[in-house]
This record gives sequence, structure tokens and C-alpha cells, in this order.
Amino acid sequence: MRRTNCLVTISLVLILTACALPQMPEVTQTLDGSEDSLSPTSIYRNLTGTDFRQDLTYLQKQLPKLDKSMTSEAVELFNARIDSLITRANTLSYSEFAMEVQRAVAVADNAHTHTFANLTVLPIGLQWFADGLYIITATSEHADLLGARLLLIGTMTPDALLTRLDDYIGGTKEWVRVVSIYYLRSPEALKGIGAIDDDARVQLTLVLPDGRQIRRILEALPPDYESEEGNIVPLLHDRERLPLYLWYPEVNTFWEWVPELDALYIQINTNRYTSLVRYLDRVLAVARNSRPRHAIVDLRFNSGGNYTYTTEFAKGLPDAIAQDGKIFIITGNHTFSAGIATAALLKYYAADRAIIVGDYIGDRLQFWAGGGILTLPKSGLRVVYAHIYHDWERCQGGVKDFGLLYKDCVPAGRLAPHIQVKMHFAD
Repeated sequence: MRRTNCLVTISLVLILTACALPQMPEVTQTLDGSEDSLSPTSIYRNLTGTDFRQDLTYLQKQLPKLDKSMTSEAVELFNARIDSLITRANTLSYSEFAMEVQRAVAVADNAHTHTFANLTVLPIGLQWFADGLYIITATSEHADLLGARLLLIGTMTPDALLTRLDDYIGGTKEWVRVVSIYYLRSPEALKGIGAIDDDARVQLTLVLPDGRQIRRILEALPPDYESEEGNIVPLLHDRERLPLYLWYPEVNTFWEWVPELDALYIQINTNRYTSLVRYLDRVLAVARNSRPRHAIVDLRFNSGGNYTYTTEFAKGLPDAIAQDGKIFIITGNHTFSAGIATAALLKYYAADRAIIVGDYIGDRLQFWAGGGILTLPKSGLRVVYAHIYHDWERCQGGVKDFGLLYKDCVPAGRLAPHIQVKMHFAD
């Protein structure tokens, strides 16, 4: 039996290693614990210093009352940063205003507390791997850049920019890395943090897949350019060449048999929809009828939603597979919010049969979520606030304030991977 478990683990590592992670939409939790996509807002570019001051004064008055993640020290620093911005309001550009507001909000050091601004973007999609920052999508005009590794964005290395962005993004270093790709591909964001001078275009220095080093200047595009059908070319698109976990990146969840492991593989990419409950009920029924030895639950792309949608699945899965089988939980830096809660529930109910494989999750096990959106009246900039405390390590305090959901809280302990697998581009 020990040899079989070893083989399963090795096979899981092989399942884990591949490239091209899908991009994660910006989300915010609503009061009922679900997460909704933030729809695009109008782009405000012709604002005056008076407009900025009104927004900053409004934000300073409202956010500390709404967001419960801020400590008294954080509120003090937040006020100091806002006061400084108010004195400089006449000199701010829109991009500087947007990024400096994000920097002020980031003092909460809570990943769910953040801003959402429609900033211009480059015609490429980026993803971090253990060996660097790579281009994984592009417009057809720049498809020759697919698979290229970035050496410089403007005059700064990606790692140096990541360090600078740490002051603008709340949460763990894993979450800073996840969220950074949205700023690293935005000329306005880059100008807003002082990394470049021209927010209309950016020069990139890259190493192409064939080893050639080139420079290319990319023009800024509107935030919604990716919504144009057929405009984006992905790095990988031939399903026959893809690993199982990349077969259906566009779906919310799917399952598949892995006969060589005698395992049922379930990928849950979001907890946003109530239909997930019915789907997972059917998966459990299939498992009970077929009795696979192992289950593999892939949460590496699950950035959240409503954790109650996976509670009964987590409770029922251990009894649906062979009693000597394992439940392998695949996590990554994109595993966030209700994705973390789902991992905690699975680990708790599987007990010593749970094995976590992959990379570290995207947040701490104690975090503030829930809440809503505060829209600044002049700029339209939206600030996401949180006021529900969660503790998925010890299940102490906080979550009981969410009333009915408290019964589902479990003290899962740490969610560090038993087997850590770092994703490299060449995998």
C-alpha cells in the first residue's frame, strides 16, 4: 500500500507540471459570502484636483467605518497617505491617483481589501513561473511573443517591479505575485508607481523561445480589448497536448476518471454559482457507485465565491471512495477566499487521508472577507471593503459573526503543501 501511494504522489506531480495558467478576474465578496465579477466602469480621464480632493475626502471618511480589517495603526497610516494625496491633488494624473489610492488602501494588509480601476493594458497576458515572468497570451499582431520571458519592463526587471508593487497590494507575498500581473501589463499602473514616464507605450526586453533577445515597444490598449472575440491568441490551445488540468480552463468545474491511478479527478475553478452544489452532488453519486480508490480535487485556480457550496461535498467525499484511499488536494497561489475554505474543509473531513500537493495558497488562514464596494463619486474608482472575519486554521472568533455560516467552520490547521511543486515554464 505504501508503494501504491508513492506512485500516486509521483503521478500527481506529473499532473501538476505544465504551463499557461488562466487569468483570474477581479472579484469582490458580497454580503451573503458569494463573489461577483466586477463589471467594467467608465474610464475617467479628465478630472481636476478638486475632483480628486472630493473623492479622497469621501474615501477617508467612509472606508475606516466600512472595512473591519484595518487596525488602529493601519487607519492612522491610511489617513496619513490620504492627507498627503489631498495636498498633492492638483498635480496628480489619473493613473497616479488610482495607484496612490490603491497604495493607501493596501495598508489594511488584507487581500480582500483593494481597489478596482479600469486601467489601460498591453496587448499581452502575463504569468509568473518559478523561473520568471512569461507571455502566455497575445493579440495576433504580437503572437510571435508567445512563450517569451521578460527581462525588462521599461528599465526595470520584473522582480524589481514586484518588490515595488508590494507597497500597493495587501496580503501575502503569494497574493502580491498573483495580482501583480494586472499591474505589470498596465502602462497606466506602471506610470502610476513611477516605473515608466509614458503611459501610452512601454518598451519590453524579452528572450524569445528560440533564445533570441529582442526589444519591442507595445502600445497601450483600452481595458476591455480582450472582450473582442477572436482577438486573443493563447500559448497553448491543442487539447491533445495539454495536461488534464488545462483541458477545460473556461468551465467552472469538471470531473474525469484517471484510471491509471484508480482516481476520480475533480477540478473546481470557482465557488460563485449555486449550480455547483447540484453538480458536486452528482459527482459524489458517481463516486459512491464506482468506488475509486483515490480522489484528486484541484483547487489551484479557485479564487473564491461561497464556501457553503462545497461544504457537503467535502463532508461526503471521504466516504465515497475506498477507505484506504487518499484525497489529494491540489493548491496554488491562485487558491483564494472560498477556494481556501474549500481546501480547509476537504483537509478537515479527510483527516489523515488528506495530502496537499502543489504550491502555497494565496492568503493567510485568518482573513477578512464579505463586505461590498464603495464607489468614489467623481472618479468612479471602486474600493472593495471587507467586514467578515474568517479563521480556517483554528476556527476561533470572527466567522460566528456571519450567523448561519458559522456551523460550517472547521479548525483545519495549516494548509502548507505536504509535497510542494513549483511550476516552471519548461514543464
